[in-house]
Amino acid sequence: YEIRPRDWSSDVCSSDLSVQGNGNLYSVMSNFGTNPPNGFDQTDRASYHAIEYSSQFNTFEISYRRRQQAEDCRFQSSWLAGIRYFELNEDFVHNTSRNNGNSTDQMHYIVHTGNALTGFQMGVDGWYTIIPGLRVGGDIKAGIYGNHARQSTVIQATSAGTPIYDGLEGVKESDAALVGESNLMLIYKISHSWTFRAGYSFLYVNGVALATENFNPNPPNFSGQPGFNPIRQPFLNSNGNVFYNGATLGVEYMW
Repeated sequence: YEIRPRDWSSDVCSSDLSVQGNGNLYSVMSNFGTNPPNGFDQTDRASYHAIEYSSQFNTFEISYRRRQQAEDCRFQSSWLAGIRYFELNEDFVHNTSRNNGNSTDQMHYIVHTGNALTGFQMGVDGWYTIIPGLRVGGDIKAGIYGNHARQSTVIQATSAGTPIYDGLEGVKESDAALVGESNLMLIYKISHSWTFRAGYSFLYVNGVALATENFNPNPPNFSGQPGFNPIRQPFLNSNGNVFYNGATLGVEYMW
């Protein structure tokens, strides 16, 4: 058996998209220029709209492992049980810009979500030796977690260069979540100290707050346009799920 800590971090996703216009861009916050008519100065009749999205997770685990080996030593397997901490943070940014004579009307909208998951997991793995020094195998593990989720939203808006709204919202809650992970690996022992590893990994997380799913399209009352009644209630959606997958390649040194 062994007690083995494992710690790794990955910035798994970062992307952005923008569009240029000539005073013909409208936003979801005004239902695309219909409520109120012609929309808001900061987001509609705009010349620039952009979104940015980033997602990062960090994880740490301590496991107890019990190994088994076949009589011919070609096949090995093990089971494990332990505690894992998983952290997922995301940001979603929406920027708009509108020419207003010699000035510019703008909105800067930021949604940040954070998830801190702690729980118990179990798993199994299996390895087959093809030739001495070369093995193939895989593992799978899953667990139930308690998730402390939160979201914070900041909206900064200007009209003709003058700040007219700087709003901050925040919501927190705790709920249950699920994390499942699987890895397919090929390992080649180069020498006593050096090992080459290649494989493909899958990670599924359910019951988390994602930045895109916590974007609130209901606007604050930017400038009190007649006929517009703002209906905006801060909320937290922690029922999201995300699936990561990708290839891995590396070397390991042991002494």
